[in-house]
Amino acid sequence: MKALALRKQMLVTESELNRINLIGDAVELTVTVRLLTARARFFGSLISSIGGLIGGLTGPTTTATKPSWLQTALKGVGLISTLWTAFRPPNPEK
Repeated sequence: MKALALRKQMLVTESELNRINLIGDAVELTVTVRLLTARARFFGSLISSIGGLIGGLTGPTTTATKPSWLQTALKGVGLISTLWTAFRPPNPEK
């Protein structure tokens, strides 16, 4: 009977260690996700600013020709920037 009680105690201890490791992994994952989210926000803002700057520099076109690939790309960046600011998750750190 002592062997069974000892084995049970060892299994309970191992379970507690696994639980502690799982909590540590969850905390580490949370920190990593927050860091990646912050980086995504930074790069989203940077791309938005650059797109706005380039869009302002190119100005409106007055010709009836097909727009250049650069203008099409800038419009896409502007659209993505607008969607990003509208749908990005709220900043929990503010």
